[in-house]
This record gives sequence, structure tokens and C-alpha cells, in this order.
Amino acid sequence: MNGVITKFFYDGDDLIIETGNDPNALIARYLFGPGIDEPLERNGSTTHYYSADGLGSTVHLTNASGAIAESYTYDVFGQPTIRNGSGTIIPTTAVGNRFLFTGREWESELGLQYNRARYYSPKTGRFLSRDPLGADDGPNLYTYVRNNSPLWIDPAGTTSVLRLPGLSGVVPWVGPSTNNFIPSPQGQKLQPTTFQLPKSIRIFILLGGIILGPVVGPIEDIVGTGKPIAPKPREKPPAEAPAPGKRGEGGKDDDEEEKDNPPEKSQPRETPGELPPKKGTKHF
Repeated sequence: MNGVITKFFYDGDDLIIETGNDPNALIARYLFGPGIDEPLERNGSTTHYYSADGLGSTVHLTNASGAIAESYTYDVFGQPTIRNGSGTIIPTTAVGNRFLFTGREWESELGLQYNRARYYSPKTGRFLSRDPLGADDGPNLYTYVRNNSPLWIDPAGTTSVLRLPGLSGVVPWVGPSTNNFIPSPQGQKLQPTTFQLPKSIRIFILLGGIILGPVVGPIEDIVGTGKPIAPKPREKPPAEAPAPGKRGEGGKDDDEEEKDNPPEKSQPRETPGELPPKKGTKHF
């Protein structure tokens, strides 16, 4: 810009080194947290530390002693207002800060924000070029986060995603990005995305499953066999036998019934053709 060449070196999606035309002419080094677009520290001629709000936008830069070097406020679509340490509004950063609204890179010379796949204009609340993924993020190919900038961000410039503060800056992407990658649940590494239906359709399917779940099982049984399943006959419960020692018929216990009706003694078996012996007769 204006005859000055600046070179940028990235580690994945994060800017880590900024130099002049000579790579040895270091301008600044950057340290990032585990989440996407989570700058923590800028090491240039002076070391500064970042403070961000729930949307990931930089609100303060402090020095090593904790004093505020610059502060930043934004309108609803991210147009920044920059103030120096004494609170005076200045036209551009005096410490070389590049990360402003939602933690994305701010091109002060152009008044535009770099969202990787394309440039975004906070003044108009629109991207300058069409969404390279088409209408996946809505029918308007230039709109920014579906006009819901207080809750949603677009780190890739292609897909609106919900920012969840309090999760170490992790941004759970729910759709594809320019590289077809998303942060993992902990945000340390990038994982391939998978296709997902729109949220409204997923909620409709979930509610339909809850309501129709008890009906689907019988329907599948009928459709699978080609005919209704005949109901099973009701089985009579088996009669319960009285426990031993309990009173049976006549109100007597089992022991008492045995005393009153002793079992009959078995008679000796007669051999065919043999007469029983007569009383008083001895056999030798």
C-alpha cells in the first residue's frame, strides 16, 4: 500500500508473522488461543495483549503494565471506532493492531474486513463479492450472517455460525467453509466437515420423531410383512398350588390330613397259580 510492501505468514488460518518486503524486517509476531480468530498477544516494538467481548471482537489492547493502549467500539455491523489510551478518537490504530470486529483482520487503508474467502464492508453490512458456495447460507449471496450480527459470525466468509462465548473462544462451525474444515470441539485442530441439513428441517424431523415414534413401530411391522399381525391369544394364569404346611380343603393342615387318612400299606404281590397260605399252616 502506497509503495510499502507488507508480507504475511500464516499458520493454518492464523496470522503469526508480519514483515516488510525483507522477510528479516520483522514488524510483529502474533500469539493465538485455541479457538478460531482468538488473538492473545502482539509482539512488535512493544508487547500488547488482547481483550475481547463475547462475539470475539477486540475491545482493548493493554501493555505489559496493564494500561490501556487502545480501545475499540463497534456499531451493529462492525464499523470500528478507535480511541487511544486517553480516550481520544483516532482515525486508525497507532500500534499496528489488525484484529478488530469478531477477531478478523481489519484493512484500515481500505476500510474493509478480511474474512478469508472475501472482503466485508461494515459500512454497508454486506460482502463485496458473491458467496463462493452459492446459496448454502441463504438466498442473498452478499448478506452478512443473515443480518444477525449480534449473535452470529462468519470467520470463513462463506457460512454463518453461532458464536458461543465461555468455551475458550471455540467457534462450532455448522457448515462448510472455504477449506471445507471446521474447528474440533476443543478447537485445537481442524476437522473435516460433514453435510448437515438446515437447522429448521432438523428440528422439524426431531419433533416429528418424538410425536410419531410410538406409531412408526406398528406401521413398520404391517408394511414389512404385508399383512397385519394377528393378536396373540390371552393365556390363563396357572393355578397356584397351596404351599406346604398351609391349610387345604376342610381347614386342615397337610400334617393333620396325613394323620386322619394314613396311606394304605402295600399288599404282597401274588404269583399266578400259587394259592395264598392258610392260617395255622406251616410250610417247610
